[in-house]
Amino acid sequence: KGCPPFIVKYSVKNDSGSVYHWKISGGTYNVNNFSDSITIVWITPGTGKVLVKETNAGGCSNSDSITTTTLTPPNAKWIATNNGKGTFTFKCVDSSNATFGQWIIEGNAINGYHAQYTFKHNGSYPVLFNITNIAGCASTFDSTIIINDAAIDLQSPSIFGLNIYPNP
Repeated sequence: KGCPPFIVKYSVKNDSGSVYHWKISGGTYNVNNFSDSITIVWITPGTGKVLVKETNAGGCSNSDSITTTTLTPPNAKWIATNNGKGTFTFKCVDSSNATFGQWIIEGNAINGYHAQYTFKHNGSYPVLFNITNIAGCASTFDSTIIINDAAIDLQSPSIFGLNIYPNP
């Protein structure tokens, strides 16, 4: 069992003069199909099967197989709600079977499946969400959020139009 991409090397005892033929269902490989070993990358969640058939120099053959399971990773997708004045609520779309969630916003780590954050300046900011499920599989989803209504935009102080004069 493993989380995608789940990379496994399968091998059999190399008997001199034998030829090996591998048949894979549910995975991908890029090696000589007639060697005594094969490395498979399991990407799609579910079960897969590896079958090897050995044909010796005398023409006799024997085969063996093994089944493997590729686990389902969690869904790290998220949505954001603009609450106004640069404050956003971030929510994980699906936290079922999750054991840990963490947001990285402006370099700040916020643990949990939901987060609220106030941006102080207008601009573009990366938002990253990491999630781990009960099987130990992890996923990350990152995107950029554009802030146009920050609580305080010190980069543009002229928007406040505040002038201070001496009081006579």
